[in-house]
Amino acid sequence: MSLPLQEGIQVFSWFDLYLTYNSGAAFSFLAGASGWQRWFFVTIGFVAVTYMIYLVCTNLNKKVFCLSLTFIIGGALGNLIDRIFLGVVTDFISVHLDEYYWPAFNMADSFITIGAFLILYDILRDSENNVNAGIEKN
Repeated sequence: MSLPLQEGIQVFSWFDLYLTYNSGAAFSFLAGASGWQRWFFVTIGFVAVTYMIYLVCTNLNKKVFCLSLTFIIGGALGNLIDRIFLGVVTDFISVHLDEYYWPAFNMADSFITIGAFLILYDILRDSENNVNAGIEKN
């Protein structure tokens, strides 16, 4: 069974499978451009993934940080593969509350989001530890 293009298949009252293609970036940024954005986003994605791999390799002692970057790298590679071979990113998940719909996304986007939240958690945890260490010194 394949998903019909831009026709929602309801799974739950708040969750649909909805096939669409995004030639832009997050929230369809630059989707209406003339086509140059494909290789622009491929280049940015490749540079970002390369840099994140470097960060993981040089910060192996920071477990949560490395885990978060691994999630982001995995998601970025998924979208990068779509963009290289298809010219677009395939999105198929639609969540909504009544008539308020979040833009369609895919599993790669979910992994990028999880990684971003893990980085935020790690930063907040480190800043709290630094504050607590400062209190203990005084």
